[in-house]
Amino acid sequence: MENTLFARIAAIVGSASLKKPILAVYNNATRHYVSVAADTTRGKVSGYDTSARCYFSGNSTTDLSFYDYGTHAQVMLRIADNKVHGYNYKTRSHFNGHISGQNLFIRDYKARQNYTYIF
Repeated sequence: MENTLFARIAAIVGSASLKKPILAVYNNATRHYVSVAADTTRGKVSGYDTSARCYFSGNSTTDLSFYDYGTHAQVMLRIADNKVHGYNYKTRSHFNGHISGQNLFIRDYKARQNYTYIF
């Protein structure tokens, strides 16, 4: 099964950017939709990843950080000027990216992987 943590991140970023709930994101690498719902419209992060069968949520009012119940990881997530910055405390890895329209480009530095999602 594909690790969909970055799909969850893309859904959160999409919800925050578009100011509406997201129901799925498109993974450019696999050319498939990932059924992951996210909502940030109430100032909190909440969502569910159908493919991984897990919830994720966060209560921060200053950023989009959340706890991912699928990977049991606390993830710090911030957006500023179409730039995304994050840190996965479980894997001790940084990731950065940028938003262009409805595209999210992410670089996972520890895994040396690039991800592209459309929300």
